[in-house]
Amino acid sequence: MEAQYKLSGQLPLKEHFRVEAVVLREVFTNAGRAAGVIALMVTSLFVKGDALTWVITTIALLQLMIGRLASEDFPKRRSAVRGRSKSGFG
Repeated sequence: MEAQYKLSGQLPLKEHFRVEAVVLREVFTNAGRAAGVIALMVTSLFVKGDALTWVITTIALLQLMIGRLASEDFPKRRSAVRGRSKSGFG
């Protein structure tokens, strides 16, 4: 992330571009959250009984997995598990 801010400092708008980038990131983050809430609301209309509990539990577990998939370690661990080098050949 730091490299992106350094790179944005070299662009013509400099600090203003940084502000715009942060604003856009927040807009898309909030749009994703809103889409998730809307999807849950629509799902709850069609699901009856205890199934909604399983839907919420599944969503919570997926959120835990996202953190691991987004970590910088994940590609290294994945290639180590497969027994391959970092490039994927060998």
